[in-house]
Amino acid sequence: MGLIINPRGTSGAGKTWLVREVMAAYCPAGSEPTPIMRQGRSRPIAWRLQHPLGGRTLCVIGDYQGPQGGTDTIPLSDGGLDEAFRVACSEAAKGHDVLLEGYQLSGEHDRTVALAEAQRSRGRTLHVFCLDVPLSRCVQTPSRSGSRRRPRRSAP
Repeated sequence: MGLIINPRGTSGAGKTWLVREVMAAYCPAGSEPTPIMRQGRSRPIAWRLQHPLGGRTLCVIGDYQGPQGGTDTIPLSDGGLDEAFRVACSEAAKGHDVLLEGYQLSGEHDRTVALAEAQRSRGRTLHVFCLDVPLSRCVQTPSRSGSRRRPRRSAP
């Protein structure tokens, strides 16, 4: 059974950056992640990455091709957090390690408890950790939460 790791923290704490760094480490030159697609959706619902040293496959929930990442890229019309948790549980049951990240998750509890119980029934745990970054630091860098969460203007 795979492990599920869920980094949490305020917007701009570095959750998405951390996941992108892990993905880069899993994809040395010439290696490509495999998208997990859903019918009617143009972006991947998740990515599978082969471990560079032959370990367990890593499944990263959500998409990371734009400024946002993780569960924040799965709108309610595509199942939202319910779908993100379903995919995480399914991939862990297949023996893959899972990274489950997104700002939406930072205040989510009920689905997290259910996922932890599912993991416990398989003899595994859900690892939730908080990136404890001061709020003043989270908002001081334009590439962090401030610029990417502002509403976008529509094209003329």
